[in-house]
Amino acid sequence: MKKIISILLCAVLLIFASILPASAEEEFGTVTQAYFMDQTLTVFFRASDSGSMDNSVAYLKMGDRIYPNSVPVKSITDYDEAVNYLLVIDVSDSMEDYRDKIADFVQGMLEYEQKPYSVTVAAMGESFRILQEDITSADQAVRAIDRINFTDHVSEICDGVIRAIEYLSDREPESGVLQNIVLITDGETYLSNSGFDGSGIRQDADGAKRVIADSPEYLIHTVCTGSWNETTFDAISITPGLDLQIPYFSGGTAYGVLVSNFVDGMYRVDIPYNLDSYESRVDAELIVSSTDTGESHTIPLTDVRNYDVKQYRYFPHYEDGVLVGQDYIPEDSTDSDIPTEAVPTAAPADPSESTDAPSEEPSGGSDASEPTAAPSAPATADEAGKDDDEFKILGLAWWIVALILGGILLLVALILVLLVIGSRKKKRASTRTTEQIYAAPNAPAAPSADPYMNAPFAPNSEMYPSTQAPAGGCIVMKPELLYGSAHCSSAELQLYDQLFIGTASDCDIVVEDSMASPHNTRVFLEGGVVYIEDLNENSCTYVGGMKIFSKNRLRSGEEIIVGDTSFKLRF
Repeated sequence: MKKIISILLCAVLLIFASILPASAEEEFGTVTQAYFMDQTLTVFFRASDSGSMDNSVAYLKMGDRIYPNSVPVKSITDYDEAVNYLLVIDVSDSMEDYRDKIADFVQGMLEYEQKPYSVTVAAMGESFRILQEDITSADQAVRAIDRINFTDHVSEICDGVIRAIEYLSDREPESGVLQNIVLITDGETYLSNSGFDGSGIRQDADGAKRVIADSPEYLIHTVCTGSWNETTFDAISITPGLDLQIPYFSGGTAYGVLVSNFVDGMYRVDIPYNLDSYESRVDAELIVSSTDTGESHTIPLTDVRNYDVKQYRYFPHYEDGVLVGQDYIPEDSTDSDIPTEAVPTAAPADPSESTDAPSEEPSGGSDASEPTAAPSAPATADEAGKDDDEFKILGLAWWIVALILGGILLLVALILVLLVIGSRKKKRASTRTTEQIYAAPNAPAAPSADPYMNAPFAPNSEMYPSTQAPAGGCIVMKPELLYGSAHCSSAELQLYDQLFIGTASDCDIVVEDSMASPHNTRVFLEGGVVYIEDLNENSCTYVGGMKIFSKNRLRSGEEIIVGDTSFKLRF
């Protein structure tokens, strides 16, 4: 009965563990960037406790298989590869008052960066454009900022982020390089020819959020010198990067230091792995294990970019907040025999437009000869709202199922508790019955259907002759059977030297139990003290609920369990 209850309780705990979220793993570390390149998985992550990362190694888990080759986990500052920063600066006219603050921020970030770095300065406003590339010093970056003219009358922040990702996607990074996008703006969004059009902002934000979510290989930090438009901020702040807001009367240097410290506080893992996959995005798991403590943690890796396989990338283009086209990077079939999908095409957003009208040239400097695809359908606010409603309905359904399962599990647990309580009551009742029988030795024992359950040991007169306790020199013991199947030579046992308990017929107490050995346990007298000793090499004797492995002192009335048989010796 005890074994069945234990198994059921373990099953309940396992079910609860599978339902409840693994919050401990989430607290251990956060992946900031991961990608496959040159048959190597590179992962950058931050640990909640940097001290726990000493002498740690990492393993790769793909599907259900863990690959045994481990690699050391090192700080990002232990590597020689440079850190890439793409500074995307809002150049609308409202940013002119923050010129000095922007320069202080960039100088503080680069002067305190412990690693080599490569900086690209880009402007966003009426359009996205690259101002200067391959900057390797703080002074160069500050001079590039001093040359900026903050004169644009449009601030399309979300579109600027889309164009920045489009620019980076067109350039394959060097292996082992961490790519950061640092967005600097006052947070005010107003679109071309539409003023503060709420619907336009929402459409632009939806497109940016989709592009960012599909590009986890880029880490985005936001730096706001004013007040954020809430819809815009919610769309572009979904990466693990920093989101900073510089007060009006505060300098920018300290906030720049925060970004460089954040980057330098990461850990990096490079795992060689022959990824035989035609997918441009793969899922995996990183297992980080401490060689000091042996503790391991699993970090999920989702939508890891596989640079060994080309991919289609869609970048939406908006006019007045309306989706008018999508650029894509087509796969070059001459470089690989990997099967590809056909690029979907559909009618333009405006039915009155001709289907062969040229689409807008990508603003990231891509070749004009590259083909472009028309949008499958305009992304409207109603469609976005519909997607959100479906997501909410699915989430609600999941919680309803979880509550029902939780109720069922609680009911099962309650039934198990009641079974345990009932079992203990029966056990106490049988013990009291046995004690009452021995309290009146002259009274005849009540008949029982099972002579070995809830009754004193019955003497085996055929095998053991009846004995009487001598006048002295021994200890008289009265056995009491609690549960199981056993018999003994007499209702009272005399301990002169030693008694044996086991399955052999010559034992003083014979148990009918397959778990016990012929001479399983010995009770003996030594120095006037009663001891009990297990003689079975597998040790299946328990005294007072504790398994014994050597001789232990035995006290009157202590419960003795041999295999599945339980009894007491009173003396």
